[in-house]
Amino acid sequence: MAARNGDEFLPRGLWLPCTLVDGHRVEALAFVMRREASTYTGKLADPMVCHVLGCATGRYGTTLDYVSRTVAALRECGIPDRQLEALLHRCC
Repeated sequence: MAARNGDEFLPRGLWLPCTLVDGHRVEALAFVMRREASTYTGKLADPMVCHVLGCATGRYGTTLDYVSRTVAALRECGIPDRQLEALLHRCC
């Protein structure tokens, strides 16, 4: 991945505290965007996110397809991302 994106774009692996459905607390490895990367935008307003979802596309499909598949896969694994689902609902 470094060769493709350059070191600045590599996600940072962090162990984050999580609460499971049964209430147990665990740590999970998450890969997060480096805020010092030139491509980091911070929080975007919904109209901008909806615009990107509506028209951005890449080698493997549209951004909307990617987000939709991510939401579905997380649901199937029993780990829904309510914020991502809400964003998708607001933009589609």
